[in-house]
Amino acid sequence: MIFRSGTLLVTAISLTAAHAAETDWQPVRPIMEKYCFECHGGKKTKGGVDLKKLAEDPKVAGNFEMWEKVAEAIHGGDMPPEDDPQPASAEKELITKWLDGSLASAAKANAGDPGPVTVRRLTNAEYDNTIRALTGIDYGLAKDFLPDGGGGEGFSNVGDVLFVSPQQIDKYLSAARKLTEHAAILPGRGVMFQETRVGLRGPLQLKDQAERSLYVWYQKMAEPHIPKDGEDMREGDYMTACWKFKHREKTGAESLDQLAKEAGLSSAFLSNWWEMLNSDKVKSRFLDLTRVAWRELPGPDEGNLKAVPAAVAARISAIQAERRSWTNTDGALGWVRTQRRQQDSDGLRAYEMTTPIKPGQPIHLVAGDTGDGSRGDMVIIEKIAIKRNGKFENYVTWLKRRIEGNTTLIKQLGEKPDADSARIAGLKKAVEEGEKALALFGKHPLGKPLEPTMLVLQAPVVVTLPFGEEASVSVKGRLEMSGPEVDFATVQFTATGMKPPDPTKIIPGALVMWKRQTEAARGTMGDFSRMKLIFPDEYARRLEQVARNYRFKDGKSDGVYYFSDAQLNSFISVQEQDRMRRMLKDWRILSPKNPDAKIQKEWDQSVQGHLHHFASRAWRRPLSAEERTGLNAIYDEARSRELDRESAAREVLMRVFISPDFIFRLEKSDQPGVHPVDAWELASRLSYFLWSSSPDDALRKAAADGSLLKPEVLEAQTKRMLAGKSSAALAEEFAGQWLKFHNFTKHSTVDAGKFPEFTPELRADMHRETKEFFSHLIRNDRPVKEIILADYTFLNERLAKHYGIPGVTGGEFRKVSVSSHHRGGILGMGSVLVKTSFPQRTSPVLRGDWLLHAVLGMPTPPAPADVPPFPEHSDKPMTVREKLESHRADKACASCHDKIDPLGFALEGFDALGRFRDKDENGLAIDDTGSLKDGTKMEGIDGLRNYLGQHDREFNQVLARKLIGYALGRSVLPSDKVLIEEIASSLKSSEGKFSTAVLAVVRSPQFLNRRNE
Repeated sequence: MIFRSGTLLVTAISLTAAHAAETDWQPVRPIMEKYCFECHGGKKTKGGVDLKKLAEDPKVAGNFEMWEKVAEAIHGGDMPPEDDPQPASAEKELITKWLDGSLASAAKANAGDPGPVTVRRLTNAEYDNTIRALTGIDYGLAKDFLPDGGGGEGFSNVGDVLFVSPQQIDKYLSAARKLTEHAAILPGRGVMFQETRVGLRGPLQLKDQAERSLYVWYQKMAEPHIPKDGEDMREGDYMTACWKFKHREKTGAESLDQLAKEAGLSSAFLSNWWEMLNSDKVKSRFLDLTRVAWRELPGPDEGNLKAVPAAVAARISAIQAERRSWTNTDGALGWVRTQRRQQDSDGLRAYEMTTPIKPGQPIHLVAGDTGDGSRGDMVIIEKIAIKRNGKFENYVTWLKRRIEGNTTLIKQLGEKPDADSARIAGLKKAVEEGEKALALFGKHPLGKPLEPTMLVLQAPVVVTLPFGEEASVSVKGRLEMSGPEVDFATVQFTATGMKPPDPTKIIPGALVMWKRQTEAARGTMGDFSRMKLIFPDEYARRLEQVARNYRFKDGKSDGVYYFSDAQLNSFISVQEQDRMRRMLKDWRILSPKNPDAKIQKEWDQSVQGHLHHFASRAWRRPLSAEERTGLNAIYDEARSRELDRESAAREVLMRVFISPDFIFRLEKSDQPGVHPVDAWELASRLSYFLWSSSPDDALRKAAADGSLLKPEVLEAQTKRMLAGKSSAALAEEFAGQWLKFHNFTKHSTVDAGKFPEFTPELRADMHRETKEFFSHLIRNDRPVKEIILADYTFLNERLAKHYGIPGVTGGEFRKVSVSSHHRGGILGMGSVLVKTSFPQRTSPVLRGDWLLHAVLGMPTPPAPADVPPFPEHSDKPMTVREKLESHRADKACASCHDKIDPLGFALEGFDALGRFRDKDENGLAIDDTGSLKDGTKMEGIDGLRNYLGQHDREFNQVLARKLIGYALGRSVLPSDKVLIEEIASSLKSSEGKFSTAVLAVVRSPQFLNRRNE
């Protein structure tokens, strides 16, 4: 069995049992003197271990680490050396019994002691993560900092190695300046950060940001709910629901909300419809086409009150058709989006429309006076074109041809003795109608010259032209601008083969033509625009109407497919409601051109309040009254130098970012002894342990009300944070530094000449695989044994191809079962296999040493100074195993290689890039077998996994030790041994879930307390 330094070595028995078995030193001393003092005392102190000086009093507690080394060497059979005299079984039993018992007693004596922890600054990763949490942007400023070292249990967050040099202070100052340059500080929304530099901004720029932010936000909130172009607007359904509510005493309708729910309508839109139909606040003759018609609907049938009468349904359908005619692109009246084109119909150009004519139908040309009188309402029809079979013909040409043809046919039929008199009469009538219609062309009511193919319509009028064939008819007309009363003109024209509309009323869907800059135009367009306000014709315009709420009183405009501020608040989140309130405050304060003294005072107070809040988040605790006053003084002093408010606020931010309260993780240390950490300190300990970042809002809330100090709340917060995305930092910083894949993307020792396929993209994929695996294990609270024994990993197509695993396509990473491909868990991951190889070949020594250190926790001494070099080249092809055999012939090398090599050879089936193989680069068969000193044999990765699975206790102890060291930011102490044993035992009895180990650390006295020196 392999044992390791830094844990209780008596893994087969509990600490309590070991303590009970403790014996006195005096019987042990002569045995130690006999077998140990010669090499470890006096003139010789091999390994730096001097036992002779402790002969009178071993002082186990004060020399705990040294006695652990002794125990490890004796338990592992390394001491005394095999060539030296060996103690008898009884002697060895007495020594180990004393060692195990004494170490256990010393560990229990001060169990739970928090130990001294040097004040820690943020690591580079913690700095970047904290800045990202504060600003919402990953600026990556720490890449310019001095690199962090490693200490304690090998982690960069150990206080003893987090030095602050003058160069580091300069880096912090530079980073703070960059951050403040990216800060925007407004009175409503407070401190915000942008990816690009903000720079100095004047009042107009601040107002513009406030306006643009509101505009974009309103659209974002409304986008999912506003009807898109082409969607059914369900006008008839809304009018029907409003009809039911109008007659609710008979229909039984309880409320508009209930009616909306029953019909699957928007409650907000239905409320808007109801208000529009029953209000005359918005004056518009065009809007009255809808609302007056709805008001004139009959009530329910007395015999069936809850049903919608057929006459009501039919009229609502007709109102809907009229309503849609303004925005139809292919409506029966032929105009293309009249509502959109109306603003340009100023009489300066002609307008063309197309309408279908069915067999037997005439062509009705209609000129309407829009119901406001007909002064100046004249339309010149410049062209009437008939389209059949893809060919166009002028209507006048067609009409003349038809008259001539009918005349000829009348003459031919009249010459026959048996002529059909009825047919002849019909033809004569057709000729008469044609000539009458033809007479309309080429004449102007004012006597002005006119082309013979043109005619003039003087509203209100319906001119019926004979036709009768199936065709598409295009009519082009323009306002007669030369008439003496054109200033009064507001005229519509249309063409149809169906029943013509009433020309004395507004014609739904038809363009109104007018002269620019006239009272008639202004009045008509005002009426039309008010209708457009209620019914915007496009999705973008409907969104824009909501987006301009900030300009409306009480955040409410007149519209139907629209949301007021109050309606938005009914379905957006509390966070978005707060965002809206803050943005509206920005607009109120920043929009005035010359804000009065009251607004300016509010502006200053608001900015200072935001700075206090930001400083509290950055410093991870509430501010004292003195600190708030101090920050205000910086702001006021900057304002006194005539800096604008935003620049003055940036001066405060600079102070916040360079403060020790931000750079360091400070805790109270004014009284010596052991003290509980307060709720805010606990929140920081927890967030930097699990997320390598500052506490989020939920954790801050639990700290603010003190509930975090309750065990059940602490446990709930811990589980929440482990399950969150931010726990990926635990995968990278904790697992990465423990298992040595941290910053693998910067690994560049692979020989690019020999392995050109090892691209930066492949290297990044390998790193991503390991991070995804550990993130999955942490977030889903998987058993820790899966780190070694999992049958899955995470792959994308590129990495899967590199590993030779089929069936994975695309660039996205996903969970893949790989048990049949000699992989699963950390042992088969490229990031580890590459990092434990040399640039040109594999290294069983590096891989075995990694397994001993990282997985089993057994340290190995450094190589002797006179160790012979590894024979890289030989006269004949040799396997790495054969080369190592000659290398380890020296006894000084063999003692370590006996432990290292068997483990490393089990991974020899993977090449230097992590690909599985059965032959090495020389074509020689891979021998991935190995035998340990205790006789255990292994074969390949399966044998290694089986061996490690049987030694899960050692692995659990390593995990426990690493978690404690990482969480506390210090080396593991003898006083932590009980906790290590508790964690290992709990993992054994609780399915080994990752949260079990974390919760044990978080609940421990070491985590909940601090010791002040």
